[in-house]
Amino acid sequence: MGKDVYAAFHFLAQDPRWTQEKPYSLKFQPIKDFPISNAERPEKTDVLVQDIRGKESSFTIDENGFAIMRFGELNMTYEDFGDPARIESMYLKAVGTQLRAFLGASRVQIFDYAVRRSHPRFPIATGEALYYKQPANIFHLDGMPLEARTQVELLNSPQDAAQLLGRSVWKPLVGPVNNWPLAVCDKSSINVAKDLVSHDAVFPESLIETGELYPSESQRFYYLSDQEIDEGLVFLQADSVSGSGCPHASFENPLATREHRTRESIEIRALVFY
Repeated sequence: MGKDVYAAFHFLAQDPRWTQEKPYSLKFQPIKDFPISNAERPEKTDVLVQDIRGKESSFTIDENGFAIMRFGELNMTYEDFGDPARIESMYLKAVGTQLRAFLGASRVQIFDYAVRRSHPRFPIATGEALYYKQPANIFHLDGMPLEARTQVELLNSPQDAAQLLGRSVWKPLVGPVNNWPLAVCDKSSINVAKDLVSHDAVFPESLIETGELYPSESQRFYYLSDQEIDEGLVFLQADSVSGSGCPHASFENPLATREHRTRESIEIRALVFY
């Protein structure tokens, strides 16, 4: 029996300003009185998140924007994921090889990764600087098609791909995941023109064009209950042809208890060439 749940997420609020300006978020402390963001992201409660456990093969990258990939041998210990050198020399190579075979791609180019370890008090702010990133509860895309093109041009020749595809692979470091699992929005349930909005994530020395999601009654949301360390959630970040992607966000799982461990995960971002 599936573990469907109702959960709360944050979505970008619709605003007529977005016809004249672009929503942004500063990823650093701004000068006095400068707003850290110009956007509101109210919480929407009672969002149905359907469990795909037992139905994993029914969902595909092409149709839904996400799929489950079973990892082969990684030769990585839990402790290895605390060592950036071992992640870069071992994990990225292994996951790149397995992702290429899973997608039937000619080449996979991993350009970024993030380890997240949730603080025991998350989502309550502690006021302290945290070494690891925390789960994100806002539905978003890490990069829009323009961002994928920028990455191609930075790392390769601009002619390397007629269709630019950005993918992510998300997996837990400790399983099964119950606290703050990752949910995805089925791309076939999204109206790209109406539901997706470009957003600028502004860093001290760079800017990344990401995407945010307006909520809609037609959207469908899914997660993999009790996700284990050998189960990778592969999802589409950007497609330069369709403009679509698979927005994702973590959620406070009403089925989780104090006995369940805090969430620890790793996500890679890659360009995929066919």
